[in-house]
Amino acid sequence: MGFELLLKFQAVTFIALAFGLVFRRLGLLPAKTADVLGDLIINLALPCSILTSFMVKPDSSLLRQFVIAVFIAALTQVLAAVVNRFAYQYAEPEHQKNLKYPTYVSNSGFLGTVIAGGMYPEHGVMMAAITTIPLRIVMWSVALSLFTPAKNPREAITRVALHPCMIAVYLGLILLFSGYHPPDLINEALNSIGKTATPLSMILVGCLVAEISDLRTFFDRDVLWFSLIRLVLIPGLVYAGCKLFGVAGITRGVSVILAAMPAAVTTAVLASKYKSDTAFATKIVVTSTLLSLISLPIWELILLR
Repeated sequence: MGFELLLKFQAVTFIALAFGLVFRRLGLLPAKTADVLGDLIINLALPCSILTSFMVKPDSSLLRQFVIAVFIAALTQVLAAVVNRFAYQYAEPEHQKNLKYPTYVSNSGFLGTVIAGGMYPEHGVMMAAITTIPLRIVMWSVALSLFTPAKNPREAITRVALHPCMIAVYLGLILLFSGYHPPDLINEALNSIGKTATPLSMILVGCLVAEISDLRTFFDRDVLWFSLIRLVLIPGLVYAGCKLFGVAGITRGVSVILAAMPAAVTTAVLASKYKSDTAFATKIVVTSTLLSLISLPIWELILLR
């Protein structure tokens, strides 16, 4: 793929972030913009993006590779759960949810899909869409529950199960296994709305960055520790596991590169929507994404050599 495609994608997302930051600082976007964008992204744009990601037609010859990749992705989520159990015990209670969520949920669905497609032009995007199924399920179940505390387990399960993004996962699984695709007009509308999730999310992050008075605090100990885990430790363990069990080619490449993605932008979106520490969540997203400009090309070289 090339470093050029990675750099271009990252540049586009940061330009969107810059628009949000500048427009908020100039007062062209009101203080409530983050709340409105958060609702729009969570309740509409992301569900459309999730739904369309399940509309794939895998080649039968790749079925075995898909099964292996999904199994690796599921184990990666188990690994994230283990990391979350031990890695952030020292952090402030309010910061822990903002550290644990992006440990579960990386930017695989957006940046990861683009890079996978560039690394493996023939089947990379399809493989990435299949591989992110476990992440999407965890994203809107276990990970979401970090931000939505409930009075009792039943309320927590109901709240997560009926979340718009989880409903999109259910419908997506039906489409995936049934092979049914909506009419072209509906499919095009879903695609168009779903594609707004990334730019709207980065504009939201820009608005949140505008509220941080001292940008030098982005590189604090907790954020750097998270970035090391997200960008180096987790993909390193996935790579070692693939080598140990003889998994190679596109299956190993996509599995590792998706595991090496920076924090999902939804970290800041959910922190804003559910009134968590949005400044800290924003630092995690921006800092890990910046550092990924260094780590991702290194992983590409390792995987494609």
